[in-house]
This record gives sequence, structure tokens and C-alpha cells, in this order.
Amino acid sequence: MIEARHIQDHTANSTTKKYWAYPDRILPCTKDAGTCAYLDSVYHSHEISMLYTFILWAVLGGVLMFMLSLRYGKSVSRSSDIKTPLRRGLDSIGSLGRRWMLSESPGRGVLGRVTLLQVTVLSALLGYLLIFSYVDLRAN
Repeated sequence: MIEARHIQDHTANSTTKKYWAYPDRILPCTKDAGTCAYLDSVYHSHEISMLYTFILWAVLGGVLMFMLSLRYGKSVSRSSDIKTPLRRGLDSIGSLGRRWMLSESPGRGVLGRVTLLQVTVLSALLGYLLIFSYVDLRAN
């Protein structure tokens, strides 16, 4: 038989702290200082990565909701024959956005034939990774 090996001591006087989608943490840590520091680092990194994952999904969900609201808001407003100044302004902003964001981006030698919208999305994702990588490095 293979014995179960644990880095944490499961004793009767210990408490467990639940972690979402990760093994429970046994507190207090009764091992040596190096093991306790390692466990602190592992569980802290897990908490940070879950936080960043939730933030990323919240941003993606918010962008999706915004795009859906623009899509369905536009179809409802087109059913009416009356064009208000606000509606005309939103239509002109939409056409301006399509003209600028769907045009081919400069620098074809680097990225090839891509639109400005694709370059903007790539820049936003790289900015997200840069900001949260910097924040994570500063926390440690």
C-alpha cells in the first residue's frame, strides 16, 4: 500500500481554512519555518490568482453586456421612425467607430493585415497583464 504523504499536519487541535478549488489549509502550521513560508506563499498566490481570474471574467462579462446592450438597443430604436438628436448622435458615433476601428492598422510588417480593433483588443489584454503582473510583483 502507498501511504498518503502530507506536508501539513492533520491533528485534532488544528483548524482548516477552506480555499475555493484548492486543498484546505491546516492552521496553525506546525512544520519548520521553511515549510510554513512555502505554504504561505502557495496559498497567497492561489488567492491572488483567483482574484485576478474573477476580475478578468467580470471585465469580459461587462464588455459582453455592453456590446449586447448596444446591439439590442440599436434594433429597438430603429423600429421607431422618429430620430431624436440623441439617436442621431449615437448613430454618428457608431459610424465613426466603425470607420476608425475597422480600418487596417499601420505597421503591416509587424502584425500583418489586422484591423485597428484587433490591435486595440491586444493592447488592452497586454495592459491588463502588465498591470496585474506589476501589482503581483509588488505584493511579494
